[in-house]
Amino acid sequence: FFDLTYDYEASAGEMGAGSTAGNSGQLMGISGTIDGETESAAYTYDNVGRLKTSSQTTDGVTARRQFDYDRWGNRTTVWDTNHKTPVQLQSGALIRPLSVVRRPSLL
Repeated sequence: FFDLTYDYEASAGEMGAGSTAGNSGQLMGISGTIDGETESAAYTYDNVGRLKTSSQTTDGVTARRQFDYDRWGNRTTVWDTNHKTPVQLQSGALIRPLSVVRRPSLL
């Protein structure tokens, strides 16, 4: 059973540098329960509307991600910011992980 609330209201800066608060037109958050488990998620975007960060929490356990893009807008890296671990992605029609690389944090 799902009991979820979807939020499209962005705070100042959540849609990129200098953005103002208001209805973003992008999904900013989800909260509620799924099969009795507390769930929540929050998202931020860059100046051109690409997903920049995500944070998902299930019963107190949080997974945080940061996303990087090349100059053409293809997602190139997904960072596990909890463990400071990047997952390198292959650009193209199918985006799929190529490898998990452990290196010092750039964050």
